[in-house]
Amino acid sequence: DIIIYKMDFNIPKILAILSVKNSFRERYTETPYWKLKLKESKLTEHIKVFMITPDNDDEISFNDNPKKSRIVMEYELDGIYLAKENFHSSKKVKSIESLMFDLKDLLD
Repeated sequence: DIIIYKMDFNIPKILAILSVKNSFRERYTETPYWKLKLKESKLTEHIKVFMITPDNDDEISFNDNPKKSRIVMEYELDGIYLAKENFHSSKKVKSIESLMFDLKDLLD
């Protein structure tokens, strides 16, 4: 995982966690679980959680007959960025090229 933070008065403020996964298999609930745990505390509820993946197993690429993993991750996470060309996008499921724009918005 990668932590995105900015310094506020010499104190780091975590803004986002980038969870990078090559494949999911049965692990698609791990990142949504930690997002839910962050939401439980006033100190961490602001932290965004983004998934970045090539989605080699096509677990989240297509929503015509969505798999359980896409439904869970799209609902719970703040964004999913796919490093591939052929997929069904949505407000939360985007190409990896969109990641830098969304992170820039988060830092502003």
